[in-house]
Amino acid sequence: MLIETNEVKALIVNLESELSATKEWSDVSYKMKCVFLYNDDIQLSNWKMHVNPSSGFVKKENKFSANREIKYALNHLMLPSSNVAYIVLNVLELKDAAQQGLGTILVNNTQITKEHLGYLPDIILYNVSDIIDAIESKSGFFAEVLATKLSSNNNSSSRFVLTLLTRSANLIICGRYFGKGHPNSEIHQLSQRLLRSKNDATQNQIFVEILSYELGRINNNLGKIDGVTRVPARPESRDRLGEVITIACKATEFSNYNDCLVCVEDFPKQKDFSNLDERAFNVRGKFKVNMDVKGKHIILVDDVYTTGATLKECYSELIAKGALKITAVVFAVNQFPLVFTRKMPAECSKCGNDFKMRLRKDGTVMFFGCSSYPDCTHTVDFEEGWYKFNEKNQIKVDIQDFDITF
Repeated sequence: MLIETNEVKALIVNLESELSATKEWSDVSYKMKCVFLYNDDIQLSNWKMHVNPSSGFVKKENKFSANREIKYALNHLMLPSSNVAYIVLNVLELKDAAQQGLGTILVNNTQITKEHLGYLPDIILYNVSDIIDAIESKSGFFAEVLATKLSSNNNSSSRFVLTLLTRSANLIICGRYFGKGHPNSEIHQLSQRLLRSKNDATQNQIFVEILSYELGRINNNLGKIDGVTRVPARPESRDRLGEVITIACKATEFSNYNDCLVCVEDFPKQKDFSNLDERAFNVRGKFKVNMDVKGKHIILVDDVYTTGATLKECYSELIAKGALKITAVVFAVNQFPLVFTRKMPAECSKCGNDFKMRLRKDGTVMFFGCSSYPDCTHTVDFEEGWYKFNEKNQIKVDIQDFDITF
């Protein structure tokens, strides 16, 4: 889902060096207004011959600054950033793309590596020909689409997960998590529902639905499942993932292996540690396998992946006890806070105070309400508040002198 874009009316495409135009790119340019960020005059000449003549072109400087070039492109489009999506073609550009304040789409057929998981785009595609369909169907990470309840009942029909395949284990990523330090946390339902799930069981059904779907997909595509377990809760803590697995396994008839892994010793919360080595040391020796897993394919579930230290420790214990294959499923991957980005809350139209995303007490519907409640009780549905937030923070362009080619 394009979190920072309300309605896509145009595209800004960051071209790879020496990339030539293709029929697929030509088709995209005739279906949607485009500005291409190009590298040199040879590339410019090639692309101008093949794409829609109304397309714009902005030359990338030697010291490329996406923020500057994007502002130039927006000037040509005469559209606010809340109506534009930004396309990158190289996974190495994801970090920079995440800081531009636009909905982001990665079009690349190479696998994303763990180094880039903290800056995931809104949409991941492998083919240029899929761009328009993905936008029109409001494509998004499976868990994000499922968790985003809209009053218009306009949820996406196009959903995907990100699968990282390695020799030792598979990692299935169902969505992204934006913590309180990330500006997108203010408009991201999955993140708020994950937070709420720590306090009560009102979100269980959503995560049961996500997990049930993934179990069926894994069983069909990655091999027969022998049992489903989770990263165990610390002693005296509520086993919220165990609750979800119990319901999902009952519905799907996969074997419930909640008793397979236990936490044998309490440890400080992982968020208290900043790097992988500290987190790995914090959980070392804290988990124990209680069941026979020899030769089995085990599904290992966790809610939020940050460094993977806890998952890796549980994985190591299962492998040490003879598990043949581990497939890890995480509902979301933690997204790193953006260093230079600060966003302003939407304003209440009744009193002018901040509008904040809220979750109903029963945990079902999200909406935006006034921060001055109960003095002001004005509310709007989630979709209206989300769009107001994006409009409040859209990129304001005021550049008159720039290098743009038509």
